[in-house]
Amino acid sequence: MENGFMSLGVYLPFVTMGLVVLTNIVIAFGLGCDASRLRARGAGLFLLWPIGWFILGLASGFIALGVYWVAHYSTFRSSAAE
Repeated sequence: MENGFMSLGVYLPFVTMGLVVLTNIVIAFGLGCDASRLRARGAGLFLLWPIGWFILGLASGFIALGVYWVAHYSTFRSSAAE
């Protein structure tokens, strides 16, 4: 007789992977939309065009989000620009 919890453990890596992929997709669309908005406003983008931030968001998720935030919204950016 197979335990129900053990059979759930077989699917856990797939569920986790699906959640990571879904999170990266949401982050990528957010980065792409915000980068497009900044570019249209003429604020200037750091390093990449909007499609580049989208692809980076798909590939690395929260790492890209952190780099984007530091480059465009943190106080590090404003003090470096002065």
